[in-house]
Amino acid sequence: AKALGFSAFDNQLVEYLKQAGRADENFTVSPLSFKAALTMAALGAEGETQTQLLEALGFRSVEELRAWYATVLAGVDGFKAYFEMMEKEAAEYASFFPGASESQEITSAYWVVNSVWSNQDLPGEFRQSFLDDIAKTCYAEAYSAKAAELADAVNAWVNEKTNGLIPSILNDASETSAVLVNALYLKTGWDGG
Repeated sequence: AKALGFSAFDNQLVEYLKQAGRADENFTVSPLSFKAALTMAALGAEGETQTQLLEALGFRSVEELRAWYATVLAGVDGFKAYFEMMEKEAAEYASFFPGASESQEITSAYWVVNSVWSNQDLPGEFRQSFLDDIAKTCYAEAYSAKAAELADAVNAWVNEKTNGLIPSILNDASETSAVLVNALYLKTGWDGG
């Protein structure tokens, strides 16, 4: 198989969603979230499976994949620093023009979080080396739950990490061995320019 190329993944994801019945709808999709989950899958895979995941994502090696995810995390840090600077500038502006900052309060946030979940009632468990790798590379947290409680546990985690914007993503996971989850949270104003 030939690597799709980094941006080709994004384009094919959008095309897939259109062909799956979304062509006449407004929809929002985060290719980053799909890539984050597949990054964790690739880090846990071996051999041909890992090679195919890397190629689908547009990477030639695990090192390239890790380097890309480091830029994702740097973007989160950069966003935070940018808005801290904006808040400082707004405060300085307000000191020259009293009352001006009341309507210009900046409340922005951006973060990317990941987790992996195992079903305690089904055979198999994550290798510690995999858990260490995704914790280091993706800052991913690892959890396990009984089959009957897995969906509720994942939903509670997602609800918390998205500040209640996404209260539920799973209905039933009792037959699922493992769940890889990414949540991307972005709160910011639109540039009206």
